[in-house]
Amino acid sequence: MSLRTRLNKLQQVVGDRPPPGQLGLIVAVPVGCDMAEGRPPGVYYPAGGGGPTVVFAGSEPDPVVLDPLRVRLAPWGLLIVGHPGEIPPSDELPI
Repeated sequence: MSLRTRLNKLQQVVGDRPPPGQLGLIVAVPVGCDMAEGRPPGVYYPAGGGGPTVVFAGSEPDPVVLDPLRVRLAPWGLLIVGHPGEIPPSDELPI
């Protein structure tokens, strides 16, 4: 197998993955939300890799915390921000 063929195969396998340090997803949730899992405000990275979860107090995430993460967000990446009181817990949703 030629070097060119090997490089083409390698690009097909890893070509669409973000470079190291680039984020595909950032989730920001308020303290007390189910996704916050009882954690205090801060930035939390999952043990198995993946995008960080930002837990914030108040109505909006602090720009000082969020801006450094936005810089690392991939061009196709998503920033999802949950706001307190927007969606009722699942047991209160109408059927």
